[in-house]
Formats: sequence, C-alpha cells, structure tokens
Amino acid sequence: MAQFMESERGNILIVLDKFKFFKVNRPLASGLIKWRCIMKTCNAFLKTYCETTNIAEQNDVHNHSANSDQNIQRQIVSVLAKRKAVEDNNEKPSKIVCTVIKSIPESEVLQVSDLHNIKRNLYNAKRRKFPPLPKSREEVQNMLDNMQVVTDREENVIVSNDRENGIIFKS
Repeated sequence: MAQFMESERGNILIVLDKFKFFKVNRPLASGLIKWRCIMKTCNAFLKTYCETTNIAEQNDVHNHSANSDQNIQRQIVSVLAKRKAVEDNNEKPSKIVCTVIKSIPESEVLQVSDLHNIKRNLYNAKRRKFPPLPKSREEVQNMLDNMQVVTDREENVIVSNDRENGIIFKS
C-alpha cells in the first residue's frame, strides 16, 4: 500500500514497497500525476490519479535495493521534529524528539545513532532561523546600524554606534 511522506526539503514523496518516489512537476496530458524513483539512475515510476495514492500505471523495476524500515522511519521522525523545532523555539530538542516518537506507531525500529542524527538536525534547523554570527568588527558595526531595537512595549531604543572607537551607547 502506498503512503505519502514529506522529504527533508519539504517535498511530497510516495513510499511504495519501501521505495520512495518524488512528484514530477509537469502534469501529464491525461490528468495523471507522474512520480519517479528518488534514485537518479533508476527508471521506475508511478502514475496516480490526482493527489491520491490510487495507482493507474507503474514500472516497478528498480536497479537498486529498497530502503529499510529504519531509514524511512528516521526520515519521518526527523522531518516532523524539525518542523516542531522551528515552530516552537523554546522547547528542548530531546522533548521534541520524544513527543514525535510517541506520536508515530512504528518508530521502535530507530536506534540510538538515529536519535543523535535527528537531534543534530534539530539544532541545525533552529540555527538556520537566526542570522549568522558576525565574523569581524566591521560586520558587527554594520549589523548594529541596520538593527531596529525596540522594548517589550514597542518603544524605540536609541542606539549610538561609534565606529572609530568601537563603542555602542543605548538609552
């Protein structure tokens, strides 16, 4: 039975018999949607009716081995956990991973190394939300000039940036 899942980059995938297929952007003249195997060298494909998992036509001859249950479950948990981590910035990564694992019934195939990789993915996803740290004094000065600083009450804060002496005043 085919099922939908989300890729690491946020695209929709279909999983059928432990093989993953991505959606081809061009719609077919017949109205069907074509899905190709995620391996570039593989010629396997599916054609489905609209956005459903009802298969109209398929070529299921793959030139590679199928994905393991562990690989598919790790990707599902990782994608869901990254989405929650980006939405709720104050939650601890370990708590996010535990809640996601509890919500997925078949996640018992994950190993400790998978959990370490998922936590690392969470930290990286959270870090991408913020601007990169400045690498030089000049970058800090430029960031301060462009920054709009306000209080909790939405009042403007006066920031004076002395570039020559490297002194910042705020009031």
